[in-house]
Amino acid sequence: MKIFALSILVLVVLLVAFLFYMGAFNRVLVQEEMKGPFYVLSHERIGDYRNVGLTFEALQKELPEKGIRNFKLFSIYLDNPNEVPKEKLRCEVGALFSEPLEKIPNGLSLELKIRTIPSKNILPRNFH
Repeated sequence: MKIFALSILVLVVLLVAFLFYMGAFNRVLVQEEMKGPFYVLSHERIGDYRNVGLTFEALQKELPEKGIRNFKLFSIYLDNPNEVPKEKLRCEVGALFSEPLEKIPNGLSLELKIRTIPSKNILPRNFH
């Protein structure tokens, strides 16, 4: 009986340690902040959201080849996939820059446009 109780205690301690390690007891801080403006080079897609990864891969490969560096990839999903047919789902996939771009590089496989997303209040998530 002692061995069984000790085994259970060890398993509980290991489980709690694992949960701490994975961050299960960390707080999520949500606080409204003003961010922007955001300078973006983006591609508008229509189709299944599962294929968005191909657009990310193309941007991640082609932009550095054209000498564009220091960007972060982003996506904005405009439709609810539970309400809109897969072939009509709209999203915007692109690269985010800290400074505006002068022009769109030639020779990219995607049709891209330059735009500025104005400053706005956002809800970033921070895990503590």
